Amino acid sequence: MNDKNAISDKKILNSEERQAYILEQLKIHGKVRVVDLSRDLDVSGVTIRSDLENLQKTEYLERVHGGAIQSLHQYDNMDYQERLLLRRQEKMEIAREILNYINNGDTIALNAGTTSYFVALELKNKKNLKIITNSIPVATELNMNSNIKIILLGGAINSHYSFTYGMDALNQMEKYRINKAIISVDGVDINAGITTFHQEEVDLSAKMMERAKVRIVISDYTKIGRESFVKIKDLDEVDRIITDSKADRNIVEMLKKKGAEVVCAPHF
Repeated sequence: MNDKNAISDKKILNSEERQAYILEQLKIHGKVRVVDLSRDLDVSGVTIRSDLENLQKTEYLERVHGGAIQSLHQYDNMDYQERLLLRRQEKMEIAREILNYINNGDTIALNAGTTSYFVALELKNKKNLKIITNSIPVATELNMNSNIKIILLGGAINSHYSFTYGMDALNQMEKYRINKAIISVDGVDINAGITTFHQEEVDLSAKMMERAKVRIVISDYTKIGRESFVKIKDLDEVDRIITDSKADRNIVEMLKKKGAEVVCAPHF
């Protein structure tokens, strides 16, 4: 956290006020550290750890070594526009980096997610692409671009997250052979592989990867080293992982030692 987020006048806050501040920082940054919160709130590390433990009991966060990360429960309670604003800079870094691995004329499968949306914005810089997606916002954004042909997979609709899923979408995806699959995930872990919160979408994301020659996973720094609800694929079934400049370097090195190609997009 930056100093500008600190409580400048060191006002003594009660536990409810401290926890509200912690949740706000989680919403902005996706993760918090005990040492930063202790400094910002002018309380002991013991007090902060107690606050984190209490918030974990209500499923607002998940405790990790040295701090906490945003829980899936908290993320799930946000609407699409709120999630689109979260970690916008990091998602833009990933989106710009991925252009280095996309060629004019590629046929690409792109699953749903706010990081996928930012990738879609950058794909407008390429020519003669064919994009197969289950993301309604992605399809809507790219539909009027003359350089891109869009195929929106049909099926049932998850209105909260704005994507299609189900057997109709799976059967349609089975018909296509694609150059690249770009898969947005909620967790990248050495042992758990790549995982997602969305049980409805997991089979379709897996099918996109199976039909692709090159399989690229995109994930912001808060998902690196994290396991989400349901598994999509093992790490050895991924050709490249693209994350942002804030990714934990120790975890990135562990992933590389496991054999994964990990690219940390530069900050801009």
